[in-house]
Amino acid sequence: MKNPARSACYCLFLFAVIFQSCKKDKAEPILITDPISCIGRTSSVCKGKILSAGPDSLIEFGFCWNTGSGPTRANKSIASSDPPESVHNLIITGLNSNTMYYVRAYLTSSSGTYYGNQVTFTTKPATARTFFNPGLTYHEVSDIDGNSYKTIQIGTQEWMAENLKTSRLNDGTSIPLVADNMEWRLLETPGYCWYDNNESLFKNIYGAYYNWFAVNTGKLCPTGWHVPDEDDWKVLKITLGMTPEEASMEGFQGTVAGKIKEAGTFNWVEESIEATNESGFTALPGSARGYDGNFDGEGQGAGWWSASRVTVTLNQYSWSHFVVYDRSWIHKSSMLDQSHALNVRCIKN
Repeated sequence: MKNPARSACYCLFLFAVIFQSCKKDKAEPILITDPISCIGRTSSVCKGKILSAGPDSLIEFGFCWNTGSGPTRANKSIASSDPPESVHNLIITGLNSNTMYYVRAYLTSSSGTYYGNQVTFTTKPATARTFFNPGLTYHEVSDIDGNSYKTIQIGTQEWMAENLKTSRLNDGTSIPLVADNMEWRLLETPGYCWYDNNESLFKNIYGAYYNWFAVNTGKLCPTGWHVPDEDDWKVLKITLGMTPEEASMEGFQGTVAGKIKEAGTFNWVEESIEATNESGFTALPGSARGYDGNFDGEGQGAGWWSASRVTVTLNQYSWSHFVVYDRSWIHKSSMLDQSHALNVRCIKN
């Protein structure tokens, strides 16, 4: 007759062996963290993918980062909303300039959190420097605050070769500095800000960012200058080499953006396509502030207000013009509302 106690112990032992065997055979998720791209002074782009999600239910995929090795979700992290099978691209912001960071992709499933390989990158330095075209002759103009700007003759027009950074209208009226996101979103009067609300770092690189209400005062530029309207922008684009038809259309226009983009990678996140700055305009990649008050894309693109408005399905919008580092077109958009914040270039009357 079999011993019941011995049989019970044998069953427990057999169960433990089977459990451990299954546990060893269970495949863990496999994640890839790709090299970091679009590295700016306070932001960068993470890219990665899931090679194998494992057998458990996927809860979240994203990236985590830290200034020390082996970052985890307990440090800074951002989750992706893209489908699991996608290649995930996410912008991380709020970084410190001239700092090395460690990044890992992570995956959280019903059985725990798993990490991919680690990559490192270093943000750009805080140094403010603009590379104008050394073969051209620039002039100067000053605003009411005493800020001095280089200007450049492009065809029949004289443009500022730097973004405006005044805190006052040309009649002396102060423009409110608005940092809070909710306050910015609800603003229905003139306002301005600095990129990432960081004046000491960004004022002398990208200048100020203004909402439409500040532009609409008609007093933002120095006396004798004005915010360019659509006719002004059209003349510039034709001078750069667009046809009149290209310069009038909405959307992606021509292949002349390189003629206005600052050359090199000191300010742009990567070598900007066809960036010769042969016009002397010297576009810098200050990106924009969204209607929700958030900043992103520093180093990747530049955007400026037009003084002209457009009605779209009974709503009023303002024309705007953009260039980006990896495209040769100038983009003309009618879809920005008055709560966005863009840079401003002035043109002489």
